[in-house]
Amino acid sequence: MVKWLRTSQTIMFTLSNKTMQVCFKDHVEIIIPNEEEYLIYINNKGEKSYYLLFEALYNPNLEITKRLIYIRDNLINLKKKNLQCRNQK
Repeated sequence: MVKWLRTSQTIMFTLSNKTMQVCFKDHVEIIIPNEEEYLIYINNKGEKSYYLLFEALYNPNLEITKRLIYIRDNLINLKKKNLQCRNQK
C-alpha cells in the first residue's frame, strides 16, 4: 500500500502497482486495476461484476454510478487540499 485515505463512507487505497481499491462501510468494494480499461465492483454479498471504465458512469446500476461519483469528488477535494497546502508554504 502506497497511499490511503479514510472518508466518512470509505477507505481508499492506492497499491504499489497503482491499483486503486475503495472499501465502503457497507462492505461494497470497487477495484480499478492499474492501466486497465475496466473496474471490478464487488457487492455486499461478494458477487463480482466487471465494467468498462468509460461506460461505468452510464451504467443502469445507479448504485455503481453514485459510488463512482463519491470517489471522484473525494479525490478532487484531496487534490485541491494538497494544492492549497503547497501554495501556502
